Amino acid sequence: MKTNPLHMAHRCQSCLSRRRCLQLISSATLGLTFSGGSLAALAKPRKAAPDFVDPAALRPKPKVRVDAAILEMPRPYWLGWPGTTYDLDARQKEYGAKRVVEPTWEDSLNSARAYTTAKRLLADEQSNALSMDCLGMVGDRLVPTPPCGAWTILQDEGITAGCEADLHGATSLMLTSYLLDRPGFMNDPVAETAKNLLIVAHCTSGTRLNGFDKPKAPYVLRDHSESSLGLSVQVLWPIGQPVTLIRFSNPNELILDTGTVVSNVETPPAGGCRTNLEVRMDNIEDCRDVLGFHQVVTLGHHRRVVEGFCQLVGIKVVHSPPHTALPKA
Repeated sequence: MKTNPLHMAHRCQSCLSRRRCLQLISSATLGLTFSGGSLAALAKPRKAAPDFVDPAALRPKPKVRVDAAILEMPRPYWLGWPGTTYDLDARQKEYGAKRVVEPTWEDSLNSARAYTTAKRLLADEQSNALSMDCLGMVGDRLVPTPPCGAWTILQDEGITAGCEADLHGATSLMLTSYLLDRPGFMNDPVAETAKNLLIVAHCTSGTRLNGFDKPKAPYVLRDHSESSLGLSVQVLWPIGQPVTLIRFSNPNELILDTGTVVSNVETPPAGGCRTNLEVRMDNIEDCRDVLGFHQVVTLGHHRRVVEGFCQLVGIKVVHSPPHTALPKA
């Protein structure tokens, strides 16, 4: 069998991984896919490989381009594309909730319209991700339902749907989706100082936490917590399982931490968003020191994979400080 010269059997001391170099090279494909680039460069004939290959020579340079900033669209875009239909009964069978608390049948229909409209908007703009200034529109009662329920379905389909027009949040969601093959959960973090836990909460989360081809986690249909409008989702995360927190602080720097799910928080009696869980952070003495906002939480311990990808594409990785810095005397 003829062997590709890049598929070397030696152990490269400069690589992050202790595995063969082939494992590191395979991450380059992910980087090019993430940017929508071509793999033609890797497919060109190459000279025989020397005994040492510098990973920097194989490093792609992925970029995320914002193709359009849509400030306002006509009302039919949100209330449902004219002439479209939606089989709500079939969808309810596919996405069977554990229970329904506040939402009505009309709320479910409006959420279905939001999903259909978002898919149509993505097709019209030839885009593969979107983020919406949802909080402002919901606060001003400009829409009958927030996009939370629709965003859950999109995330489960592998389509990046971000909240609150947060570009770095959306690209963080895209990274978890494309690199880890599972949806992320963009959250509002709160330090629970009595227990020294980090509360991560938002009103939308994918349900296929273990992967897009894996069964859904149990979930409850709720309304949007701040506005009591429409339909959102309370996803029940598996207790005792590891999680990874990812957040682009800028295009060239990424915050990366890990922890463990301690509990799912019911609202009420607690306040906060509907998908609401407590996380015990790894190697961080004080939960108040966790860096970032709108971090993307994803199920599983993926620190090594994410660090390897960032090393390959030239993204700096930072971690929350393990100890609180004491004030200078």
